[in-house]
Amino acid sequence: MQLFLDIDTRKLSLPNGGSVASLKFSYPDKYPVTLTVVASGVLTTIANGDAVFVLKKPKESTFNIARSTAAFVNANFVKATLDLGTVEADAYLPSVGSCPLAFEVSVIWGSSEVTSLPIPVIVERRAYDATRPAPTNTTSYLATQQEAEDGTSNVKWMSPLRTFQAIMEETPEVSIVTTTHVANGVSKTYTINGLASTSPDHVLILANGITQSPTKDYTVDFATGKITFISMPPNGMGLVFRAFGLRSVQRPIDPTLYTYAFDLTSDGLTAYYGRLLNADRPPLPALPETSSQWAIRRSALTAAGRVSAVTNATGTWSNRTGLAYV
Repeated sequence: MQLFLDIDTRKLSLPNGGSVASLKFSYPDKYPVTLTVVASGVLTTIANGDAVFVLKKPKESTFNIARSTAAFVNANFVKATLDLGTVEADAYLPSVGSCPLAFEVSVIWGSSEVTSLPIPVIVERRAYDATRPAPTNTTSYLATQQEAEDGTSNVKWMSPLRTFQAIMEETPEVSIVTTTHVANGVSKTYTINGLASTSPDHVLILANGITQSPTKDYTVDFATGKITFISMPPNGMGLVFRAFGLRSVQRPIDPTLYTYAFDLTSDGLTAYYGRLLNADRPPLPALPETSSQWAIRRSALTAAGRVSAVTNATGTWSNRTGLAYV
């Protein structure tokens, strides 16, 4: 089967220029496919790209009956074989008769991807042949967890689990910070670590193993990081405080690169430019601007916006206006 894909119109056509209205396949046959890529009818080169041939249920994005991937090598055509002898096809197709499916071709190169308009397909199950090979499994084209989290594969398909893992990689994590005290019979107030909210619902307190009720049994002072009990805990009572909050995910940062910052005073007469080596960024939760290793340049500007003087200093970006410039 020889097809042409126009990446401008996303339409598949035959060598004679005719459109492909529909296709007919038989299970569990194999179908060699040659794809030639054109743009507005003119041959175009796809360097180091992939073509993905997919046979799937209509309007279904993830469940593939058959799938084949082949690579371009500095050319405008690629050859592959669409194998219908899969476990998925065997399970989905009726025992006799035919079944409607959809055929699509995706061409992926660099950051670009074009998927053809789907073509209706009728697949007929041939009479059972005991000598035919065992069905293969299309899950070999499933993205791994690492590929899902890194976003490095735009060829393989994503199961619901892989999609969840990809989302969780970008989702803030829940932080749990535990503090313990022993009641002294004198104070109702205790300092705890990890408070992330003014709501007492974000703190779980166990008093001798008994869970305390937010607001009814204690209040939270987020500004001071303290918990105050409504009633005095008896002397010697064991207190366990667990503060819950969200901790943002920080992507790995290349330590050999820089973080940059710019600022201009409200009168427009002083400009600041700062550069911090990523290796000098403080660990979370400290903010980058608190590092004392910023190399900061201060430029004095005229009313016309021209630089009249330049001085330099090293210090924190948050204190850039108070540094000693030379």
